[in-house]
Amino acid sequence: LYVFALIFRQTLGEFAESGNGAEAFASVGLSFFTTFRCLVVGDCTDSSGRPLFVLITQHYGPGYALFYCFASVLMTFGLFNVIIAIYVENTVVAVKFNELRQKQHRLTDKQVFADRALELCEVIWSRHPDNF
Repeated sequence: LYVFALIFRQTLGEFAESGNGAEAFASVGLSFFTTFRCLVVGDCTDSSGRPLFVLITQHYGPGYALFYCFASVLMTFGLFNVIIAIYVENTVVAVKFNELRQKQHRLTDKQVFADRALELCEVIWSRHPDNF
């Protein structure tokens, strides 16, 4: 995100005085904030509510629109999928840990062990040919 903000600052920042959307990239901080708003939040308008990259494309060329589309796709499919993957991985790890903890609890439960041992003795006793 910071790289995109720097690129927009270096290319559009020199046109900041002329307006037409470039004023949103006048400094590094403003450029980073504007890039964050456009690529992450989805609010890519100027103070009047006009879409920034439509204005920039009309006044400074279609290359900015292509670069914005590339950055938007990269952020949407790249970064957000990584974030979702981290949440999914944490959920899977938590489920495995919970299953392991439940298994340990079952193995250490003396009443369950005693019941199972009694069942085993009854099965052996019922299958013994002499039936003492």
